[in-house]
Amino acid sequence: VLSQLRIGGTLGLDPAADVLLRNLLEHYAGARPAEGVAAILCDDPLLAESVQATGLRVEKAADLASALDRAKTAVVIVQATPAGLDALAGQAARVQAFQDAGGWVMLCGLTPDGLDRFNRLTGRNFMMRPFRLEQVTFEGAGQPLGSTLGNQDVSLVSAETVIHGRMYPSWNTFSFVLDGRDIAPFCRMPDGPADPYEYTAAKSDKDPYNFVNGLFNSLSWKCIRQLWWEGPEKPARPLKLVFTLRRPDVVSQINVWNNDNYSVIRDMDIVFDGDEASAVSVTLPEQGLKEILLPQPRAVTNAIMLRARTKSIRPGRNANMVGIENVQFMRPAPPDGVVYLDNVGGLVAVPRGNGGWFLNQVKFMADEPNKANAAKKRNLVGVLLQNMGVGIAGRIGVPGVNVRCEPVNLMDWCNQYRDSHWVKTGVWFGQPGQDLERLQTGEDGDIRLANVDYRLVRFTTAPKQDCIMLGAKAPGGLPASVKGIAVGRKADLLFFLHTANVLKPVNEDERSRMVAKGRDTFTLPEVLRYVVNYEDGASVTVPVALEKGVDHWIREEPAPLENAQIAWAQRLETLQGRQAVLYSMKAPNPRPDVAIKTIDIEQGRNADRAVPAVLAISTGTILSGE
Repeated sequence: VLSQLRIGGTLGLDPAADVLLRNLLEHYAGARPAEGVAAILCDDPLLAESVQATGLRVEKAADLASALDRAKTAVVIVQATPAGLDALAGQAARVQAFQDAGGWVMLCGLTPDGLDRFNRLTGRNFMMRPFRLEQVTFEGAGQPLGSTLGNQDVSLVSAETVIHGRMYPSWNTFSFVLDGRDIAPFCRMPDGPADPYEYTAAKSDKDPYNFVNGLFNSLSWKCIRQLWWEGPEKPARPLKLVFTLRRPDVVSQINVWNNDNYSVIRDMDIVFDGDEASAVSVTLPEQGLKEILLPQPRAVTNAIMLRARTKSIRPGRNANMVGIENVQFMRPAPPDGVVYLDNVGGLVAVPRGNGGWFLNQVKFMADEPNKANAAKKRNLVGVLLQNMGVGIAGRIGVPGVNVRCEPVNLMDWCNQYRDSHWVKTGVWFGQPGQDLERLQTGEDGDIRLANVDYRLVRFTTAPKQDCIMLGAKAPGGLPASVKGIAVGRKADLLFFLHTANVLKPVNEDERSRMVAKGRDTFTLPEVLRYVVNYEDGASVTVPVALEKGVDHWIREEPAPLENAQIAWAQRLETLQGRQAVLYSMKAPNPRPDVAIKTIDIEQGRNADRAVPAVLAISTGTILSGE
């Protein structure tokens, strides 16, 4: 609970503070974390892996009938294929009993070929469309399923810059989405494709779906719809924008966001199904939103036309260009009995009994263009499952909150200098002036990075190598492994501070083959591995994949990776303004009850792709009672 009130300082003085503290304690004293299990039935290994990576109590179900047992299962996760939906329909009575008792059925990855089956299961008549390059906002405030979530969890950004360092929203947040109150995104756009499922992110102001993407000129002119409309203030021909409905519907409000980059639309008619007698005429503001409340909700069978009649021509601007930033066609209310956790329809609940159906359209990808989004998607699904009653598998350690870190001494195994303080040539990755001289630590080498306490090797009186580097392609040629780094203790977590000089980045052909199936599939290269050796003689390997656990040490704009955080970044003049980067990777210890004897550091199976450098290792113990 976050409170900005001065409670502690006024206890015993202000009765309101006493009552507030007492109410908080009484309310949360009985709170217990969720302990339920999620049973998953899924043939998609990527979906199964992503759900299991949430760190929750997720178990693979033997069959649907056994999974639908509320005494054992809080959530049943089903891949929403036609076969999966048919299986649920075949267990209708068992499904209803499960949901009546508070169980949720989470359907993942619904596609158009399963929509009719989904509608029959939920008793609704949803429309579907592809998710596009558009703004996603969180709309689940106050909903138990959306507890602790917010815009930051659903408003994902892409890896592509739109302008001036601003990033496009991700067009890979969801796969397909369902209709809610706003039907405009489900219409066929003026000059848009006839097939409602045809879509490619054009990333220009000519994209017909810019009318309905929820983005504005404040992000970029590329995100709005700019239109050629030749003529003076009263052109001979009006500008007609026809939005074709996919089925009859009812509209109670129309919203239009005008734009003033060039000339400005002023007078506009709204014509329903070509009926001129009932057209609604409005004057738009020069910039921003015009809310048009219809006198009565209007049944629309075929089309809504926005017909611009006049414009204002701004001095020094193109007289023949106008713009519209967004339009909305609002129903009187969203579909009855449906809960939308976002504005576009990617997270949709249909309550039933004390549980219900939940459609999860989060798009998990083998090669996430923005690496940080993979973890964000897992976190989003993890929070949703916890809000449905699924518990955490084991204990969760959060560095800086409930983890005690203890550095491992690497002094006797270092074989390279990380800067030119003592040695002027051949240091770090071998480029003069390009090293880690600006990385500052405490007197003993202690440093906290990404909330982890590390200890770097540091000598102030004599030259001594202070990092571990591997491979023949390292300056001077170095061994392929360093073995026997002493640890001598148990640990719940392992933390590795490392980076790499990437010699062969993943190319576009390889990236395209990451989603292929069969013999030509490409997986991210393993450039480094840590071998954890236990006191009982067993060993486990912690692989480090390029772009997942480590990346190139020089970046224009450092970004977190799927399995590693940015630990340290510093812009260096010798790198032409680019930044030197170190990554902190956390790995759970699969054998926390057995002491670790030593750790070996080895080149990965794709050693030709990069020269890895390791600066520090720490073990972590999750504090009890936290």
